[in-house]
Amino acid sequence: MEHLKTGMYVEVDGVTVSYGKVLNQFCPAGWYGIIYYIQTSWQEGQEKHAAIVEKMVRQFEEQSYDHGSEWVEQRREIIQQDKMSQTSIVSFRIRDIH
Repeated sequence: MEHLKTGMYVEVDGVTVSYGKVLNQFCPAGWYGIIYYIQTSWQEGQEKHAAIVEKMVRQFEEQSYDHGSEWVEQRREIIQQDKMSQTSIVSFRIRDIH
């Protein structure tokens, strides 16, 4: 068996960020489409978290172009904040650009 990754991480502005796809059935009511969570440490503060989420959303959109369709952000919300971390979820819809 191949090595299994247990999580996806990226460094943004010196901050380690955990992120991944969320199945629609695990999202709050009213959320649909392509949904990702983005999580930072609570130590980063709300403003830094928001700036990181913004950068990642723009990167997802930028790299999503595929043969005439692309991702477009629909909704964004901080769903969890505690003494350990902050987590946002972001939904995207696929836009046909033909």
